[in-house]
Amino acid sequence: ILDEGEDANNLTGTGGLTMTGTSELIVRHDAAATFPMLSGAYTLSAGTVTINYGTAGTATVRGATYYNLSLIGSRNHNCSAVTSITNNLTVSGTADISLNGVLTVGNAITYSSTDADGWILTNNVTAASYTMTAGIVTVNSPYVLTINGAGGWTKNGGTLAGTGTVQFTGTVAQPIAGTSTTTFENLT
Repeated sequence: ILDEGEDANNLTGTGGLTMTGTSELIVRHDAAATFPMLSGAYTLSAGTVTINYGTAGTATVRGATYYNLSLIGSRNHNCSAVTSITNNLTVSGTADISLNGVLTVGNAITYSSTDADGWILTNNVTAASYTMTAGIVTVNSPYVLTINGAGGWTKNGGTLAGTGTVQFTGTVAQPIAGTSTTTFENLT
């Protein structure tokens, strides 16, 4: 685990980032910028990049194919350049996603942020499974949240809002489960 600490220990420059095994990079910042700050090539075949952003403004998440991406802290995260997460996306604390590009998550999205604005999808998102325990996720038309794996949909709290579509695709049964009722505006 490499924890950059607060601002003073930033990994910056033109170097790249390679992660394997159970490695974790924890990025903690209080100034708006693009994170991680290394601008070279990224090879993230395993491990987790955790971005803990805690000041006004928006943290821009560097475009890369992440293995696991965890957004925590108390502010907005612009993920418009992130198009692929091989394994898991986790959003927690009071973090939110203010912009997202067309995004594919190979395994699970776990959303538990209690931010008042939540995540308003600004493009289509696909994941093998989706779990929500708190907060609000808004899917507005024309955007679609697609669940394409056996993990299905689990809602144990929080709110699904918007006029968009939640779509289940795949070749295996996909449960809709959890301790909280889910109301889908459009379900296919």
